[in-house]
Amino acid sequence: MNGKFQKKIFERMKRKKIGQLLRSMNSLENIASKFIHYHTVGVDYFEIIPIIQKLTVDDANEFLQNWIKEERLGVCKIVAK
Repeated sequence: MNGKFQKKIFERMKRKKIGQLLRSMNSLENIASKFIHYHTVGVDYFEIIPIIQKLTVDDANEFLQNWIKEERLGVCKIVAK
């Protein structure tokens, strides 16, 4: 993948996330919990699906290029003595 999302895989990821959100909306308890959580961070819970639908593979790849940098990664090694 070379640090980039492939369009086909990205679209599958979007469909999976939307499906998970729709299934979770079958529970009033979950809706209340998620609504409050997203409200505290300034996001309308009921607008998440349209937001995901609007995301493009270019948006995701731009995010990867600008956010995930080598100097921001941490490595933890466990070595035997």
